[in-house]
Amino acid sequence: MRKYLAVLIFGALGGICRSLISQILVLPNQFPLGTLLVNLSGCFLFSLVVHYLALAFPLSPTIISGLSVGFVGAFTTFSGLSVDALKLIAHQQYSLFILYDLTSIIGGIILALLGIMISKQLFKRWEQW
Repeated sequence: MRKYLAVLIFGALGGICRSLISQILVLPNQFPLGTLLVNLSGCFLFSLVVHYLALAFPLSPTIISGLSVGFVGAFTTFSGLSVDALKLIAHQQYSLFILYDLTSIIGGIILALLGIMISKQLFKRWEQW
């Protein structure tokens, strides 16, 4: 039950942060910069939370679930990516559509991998300290 409560609370915070960033970062050419940055940073944050915080600090599985599934899960948005991609198509901005989707997918994978690599380095330092 605690785990679900943590996911609920952290999820609410993640959703609020995503909403604020998406509203602030709107470009005049309809390019969904806010959603892109939220999703890319979420890929990086998720791998950091799961691979570094869970190993380096004695956080409970409840807190780890709250941070990863709750906060980062609600912070990022695949449905937002899909709707924004459709808006670009509707406005006949095909090159932006391709740029947005490729950047989202490839950039997300690269940033998740980067998060794991940085986590491993941070954990090595943590163990030596």
